Amino acid sequence: AALNHYITQAQSAILEAKAYTPEYDSIGTTIAVLITNGKQAVYASCGDTRIYTFRHSSISEVTEDHSEAFDKFETNHISYSEIRIDTDRHKLHRVLGDRLSWEPDISDVININSAFSFLICTDGFWNLITEDEMEKAKRFAFSSSTWLKRMLNKVQSRIQNGSDNIPAAAICIEKSDVL
Repeated sequence: AALNHYITQAQSAILEAKAYTPEYDSIGTTIAVLITNGKQAVYASCGDTRIYTFRHSSISEVTEDHSEAFDKFETNHISYSEIRIDTDRHKLHRVLGDRLSWEPDISDVININSAFSFLICTDGFWNLITEDEMEKAKRFAFSSSTWLKRMLNKVQSRIQNGSDNIPAAAICIEKSDVL
């Protein structure tokens, strides 16, 4: 409920800015949020910024994109890997700032432990690295920063002129003595 409240506040702030600044009228933004206390986690996304959930070094879940390309995948018109190259991958049907279609997908609260890791990244990042490469980088990294650096090395080697931005955050849940 709190996560939904904060995202609703962000939506309101964007709409207010759009109301007072005509040049902002066509803006929208994707969002991905993870909240955790180290024992439980909940996350939300809207648009094509993804949250990957890893158990050990394997992807166990990926948030859905709110794009026309993802819709084509879901209706078996393209494969999952083709989302990255589909001509409709940037056509989003749900983003913050849209007056009608902006509500995020919010996960259930999940119980987590030190086997869990999360990757939050924009389409500029996940377009340039495969899920297999994410898992391989995770297998050989023992910290969030090492894991992210390994992935960034792959991503940066593939950047071309006109590439999208590549924000990403890697979060590894660590063992704790706190009960």
